[in-house]
Amino acid sequence: MDAYRVLIVEDVQDLANVIYVYLSNKTDAEIVLANSGNQAIDILEHQAINLVITDLYMINGNGVKVIEMARQLGVDVVIHSGVTKAYELHIPEGVQVLEKPSKLDDLLDIINEFRAKPAA
Repeated sequence: MDAYRVLIVEDVQDLANVIYVYLSNKTDAEIVLANSGNQAIDILEHQAINLVITDLYMINGNGVKVIEMARQLGVDVVIHSGVTKAYELHIPEGVQVLEKPSKLDDLLDIINEFRAKPAA
């Protein structure tokens, strides 16, 4: 069986590193990092990803484009952002939102929740 892959899209490098180290030590899912929306879109085009957890506001490609691409590919998406109010009109219905700041355990819980969902 292929590994469950989670794409974390976070442009704040220090935060991305903390999330990566924590999740890599707490789950057997493969954690893939993207430091921009553009990099995330490139990863989505070339790798099999099961879940995207994305920031919304980023310098190089915003999270809305990442969400659109992921949904076109049938990939589950969770928004992890502190600026969701500014983007609320662009957040598709049914996309889960985790407001920053959040606990790392909350990210782990989200991964476990999505992994437990039956495949569509």
